[in-house]
Amino acid sequence: MSNNTSYDSFADDYDKVMGDSGDFFHKNTCDPALLKVIGGVKEKIIYDLGCGNGYLSRYLVKEGSKEIWSSDISTKIISIAKNKYPNPNNKIKYLVNEATDFKEIPQAYFDLIFMNMVIHYVEDIPKLAKGVFSALKNKGRFIFTIYNPTYPIAKADLEVPSPKETDPVKEVRKYFAITEGKKVNNWSKGPDLDFFFRPISYYINILVKNGFLMDTLLEPNTLVQLQSGETKSSPIPGMAVIGATKITL
Repeated sequence: MSNNTSYDSFADDYDKVMGDSGDFFHKNTCDPALLKVIGGVKEKIIYDLGCGNGYLSRYLVKEGSKEIWSSDISTKIISIAKNKYPNPNNKIKYLVNEATDFKEIPQAYFDLIFMNMVIHYVEDIPKLAKGVFSALKNKGRFIFTIYNPTYPIAKADLEVPSPKETDPVKEVRKYFAITEGKKVNNWSKGPDLDFFFRPISYYINILVKNGFLMDTLLEPNTLVQLQSGETKSSPIPGMAVIGATKITL
């Protein structure tokens, strides 16, 4: 996630799909679970890292957060967030920033830093963990959502068509392999996205090594909306929410 060119190329399409409340998957599977783990945000200072068009930042301002920094690698999507949507009471500070770059991010400042379905695009997780730790207040929380290793099976259970013929069991068998690959661009006909396949334990171990205390692992049911408009649910989780707390002695 070091070059914003490819992300800029589909920023408009991404915004059309996500709108001011997220697409179906985010609105019905990711966001409710994420917000449950986040809990109350009244008077909290928050960093929405990898904010996209900022719809969650705007929601959290309405829920009473004191201040939100919202960054994304794409110059164009930040421009859309700033110019297309309202900024309630000017509480959102938008910036174009690579995920692991904390040079312009204040230290020991945030009550909460979150990443919503973004961390798997980041190459250097140890650097990210160190940056997040430095930017959080003591007892501040880092919360992120990620695809669950059972996601291929959840899609098969819901009979969701795959862009290519894949065996979901074989996909899950590769779970512990740490590899770089491509993820299908679901928002446009643009280029597929660089994507890092890692087990959840990889993230947890790095966070613990960098001083975090793990506090939450939530695995919600998976919901999809078919072309007919019908909604289907699977008890097999397609994503997970992980919460960690900064603890300094």
